[in-house]
Amino acid sequence: MSIRLAVAVVAWVSISGCSNRDRAAGGELDAGAPADGGAARADGGPDASGAPDAGSALDAGPGLDAAGDDAGEMDAGSAADGGHDAGSDAALADAALPDGASCVALPSSGSITVPGSLGTTSAHWNRPDDDSSCPASTLETTESHYVEPLVFCNGSGAAASYRIRMEGTDSDSSLTLYDPFLVVYAGAGIPTDPLMCLAINDDEASGATYDSEVPSVSVAGGAAITVAATSYDYVGSGYESGTFRIVITRL
Repeated sequence: MSIRLAVAVVAWVSISGCSNRDRAAGGELDAGAPADGGAARADGGPDASGAPDAGSALDAGPGLDAAGDDAGEMDAGSAADGGHDAGSDAALADAALPDGASCVALPSSGSITVPGSLGTTSAHWNRPDDDSSCPASTLETTESHYVEPLVFCNGSGAAASYRIRMEGTDSDSSLTLYDPFLVVYAGAGIPTDPLMCLAINDDEASGATYDSEVPSVSVAGGAAITVAATSYDYVGSGYESGTFRIVITRL
C-alpha cells in the first residue's frame, strides 16, 4: 500500500469513527433534551403553571378571601365529578370551557345530583344579604360565610332551562347542613361583584323547608354557570357547616 493510500485509509477510519460516536452521542442528547425539558416544565415551568385549572377559574372574585386557596375544595370539576350519582356518568362527563377550565355537564334530560360540604376547608365570603332578586341589593359585610363554588356547563348548542336545588337536613336526615343558601352566577366563578347574580334563594318558595331552590335558570348553549353553595348562618354561629347536595333538573 502506498503512503498516500495508507494516509487516506487512516483518515477515513478516523472520520468514520468520530462521526458514529457523534451520532450516538447526539442521539442520546437529542432524546434526553425533551425529557429534561419536560421534567423542568412538570416541576413548575411555564407549561405547568401557565395552564389554568378549575381551581384558578373558581377562585375568581375578591368576594372570596385567602382561606379558599388552602384546600382543593375550590376545584369544582374534581369535587363534583367525584361525588355524582352512580347512574349519571354520561351526564356528568367533563366538558371543556373556552378558557380551558373544567366543569360538570348540565343534564341533557332528567336530573343530576352533586354532593358537597361546607366547613373549615371552604373559602369564606361576604354573600349577598338580600335573597329576593338579582342583581342583589346588599352584601352581608359584618359576618363571613363558608362557600363552595361549583361550575356547570351546557354542552349542547341550544339554550335550556334548569331547576337548581340545594338540599340539607330538611330533605335528607343523612345530610347535616341546617340552612342552605343558594346563589347562581353566569360564567365560571364568582364575579368581582358578588351582587351580580342570576338567581338567589334562602328558603324554597313554598316555605316548606329551609332548603334552597331556584325554580328556573336559563343557560345558553356552550355557556357555564357557577352555583355558589353557602349557608344562611355565619361562621362561628354553630350552624354554618355540614353536608349538602345540589340537585339540577332540566325543565
